[in-house]
Amino acid sequence: SLVTASIIVGCAAFLVKTSDINNKPDTNIKDLNDIFKEKKVKNFKDQYACISSRTVQKTFTDYEVSIPLGKTIKDIEDCIPAIETHFKNNASVEKIKKSIVIRLYTTDLADQYYFKPIMVNKEKGLQIFLGNSREGEIIENLSVNPHLSVVGSTGAGKSVFVNCILCNLLETYTADELGLILFDLKGNELNEYKDLEHTVYHTIKVKETIQYFSELKNEMERRYDLLGSYRDINSYNKANPDNKMKYLFIVIEECFSLLQYKNDYNLLGDIMSKARAAGMHFLLTTQRPAADIIPKVAYTHVTTRVGLKTNSLQESKNAIEIPGLERINEPGVGIMNVSGKYIYFKSSYISEQKIEKITKKYRKKAGSIVIDPVKEESKSSKRMMFDLEGDL
Repeated sequence: SLVTASIIVGCAAFLVKTSDINNKPDTNIKDLNDIFKEKKVKNFKDQYACISSRTVQKTFTDYEVSIPLGKTIKDIEDCIPAIETHFKNNASVEKIKKSIVIRLYTTDLADQYYFKPIMVNKEKGLQIFLGNSREGEIIENLSVNPHLSVVGSTGAGKSVFVNCILCNLLETYTADELGLILFDLKGNELNEYKDLEHTVYHTIKVKETIQYFSELKNEMERRYDLLGSYRDINSYNKANPDNKMKYLFIVIEECFSLLQYKNDYNLLGDIMSKARAAGMHFLLTTQRPAADIIPKVAYTHVTTRVGLKTNSLQESKNAIEIPGLERINEPGVGIMNVSGKYIYFKSSYISEQKIEKITKKYRKKAGSIVIDPVKEESKSSKRMMFDLEGDL
């Protein structure tokens, strides 16, 4: 029958792939195969999962897995804790094209990375520093992946991670190039940034945050009107060097506080779906990574998902779509999912004294006037204050 033929072909392919690596001098292959046997990753014909090929890179080795008929990628994922314990290093399951691969890291992250400003290429758009991988510093271009989330349980290092992002932005972009909008819904995380030259708006109140979403929508629409035939903010700024639009980096600290306002997420989701071209980029954080904390209408537009330690496997899947965060036991260490590519990383450490030293340089001068566009009366030629160079 057709079913029987399919099984025979599948088994034959499985056996052929297995034979490809018989002569490869890598003892890790035997150890991985032994782990599959120990975890009983086999089908009804007693065929076990096994390594069929490997690819050696500078900081990791990829081992392609042949999975017997009847088993799935989840069966391989369930082996990762045993693999990490055996090899005393990080491992993950990756789907590369049509292959299932175990990525086993061969180098370690440093014990500590101390924060220092990381310079970026501004010609490419708004770029942020996300920490340190085995390959070096992680710089993410928000023109490509415009929005990000940071998830981690209490004590996981989320505050330090966010402070490193903000301090690097302050040190690399002027107040004419970048505006910060800070919804500090935890109440005490972003106080150091509320009176800076870069800071357009800061609040600790949920209702003011919800009210401000409509202002962000108006601003995005105004920016689209200014863009005209230009593709995005980068092309507009290159053509208008004397009248540039500034980037907006919008932080929503602790999304759990907005959970009762799910309907307002529809507006936020609409803004996020179009904000990239207008140079408006969102960072959403939470320490309670339940599946509904950041509704899908907004989360679907988050292509960089940063995960720190979580309390359970399910929370890890909610945060970055794979297990692994529940096994992390060091603050500042995590896994980020960048458009389906997984990166182990460690955040830089920044002290409160260092944050104060950096933010002090950019505090508003005494006597400067700041207009809150939410509280201002509407005007016939309504313009928000945080757009064109020199508006502040």
